Amino acid sequence: MIKGIVAGVGSRTVPEWALELMIRLGRTYTDLGYQMSSGDAWDSDRAFLYGAAQSHRYQEIGARVFLAKDGANGRWIKDNPFYYDGSTVDVTTLATATSMAAIARGGFYGLNPHGVALHTRNVFQIHGLSLDELVCAIYFYAEPDGRTKVKGGTNTALQLSKTANVPIIKNLYYQEVVDEITEWLNTHELDYPYIDIDWHQIHKPNDPRLKEFEE
Repeated sequence: MIKGIVAGVGSRTVPEWALELMIRLGRTYTDLGYQMSSGDAWDSDRAFLYGAAQSHRYQEIGARVFLAKDGANGRWIKDNPFYYDGSTVDVTTLATATSMAAIARGGFYGLNPHGVALHTRNVFQIHGLSLDELVCAIYFYAEPDGRTKVKGGTNTALQLSKTANVPIIKNLYYQEVVDEITEWLNTHELDYPYIDIDWHQIHKPNDPRLKEFEE
């Protein structure tokens, strides 16, 4: 039985030191019996799940990874346990989730249907596929946009979390949060080795940082 659900989301362009922390958070939370919830976007989402999948308890605890559509970024649900297609929920649930995403974002202006699906996916990451399994924490990395928002699509997940009163909301953009997380990991992280990081599994294929590993 899982203890709770933790969302791991964030920007698609994140410093690798922050991604390494996300990997450690993903594995440690899974080790402790918490299920990671994410969306399989490049960098942040994939780093959290890359860590979770290394946990000795991953097959027991699982994860919940929501795709905007089956096959997104080359991920197919039939090949990936714990992956879900948010577009296949019943009409009423999808309409409710879409409305929640629109409110959190402040409307869908300028978005095509795929963009709307990506933001709606954030609702499932925070509230679950049936909208009744709220996360107990959300960790992310995103540049602030004023005092109450962050830049990019991560802001939708942030606003949803704030509206739902998620008790733990941590942005790794801030050094004090990094220090706090590092101290928490020093206490809770189990002592067994991580696999070497394959950045091709985390970065977007055209990320220039990948060239460093190809030379």
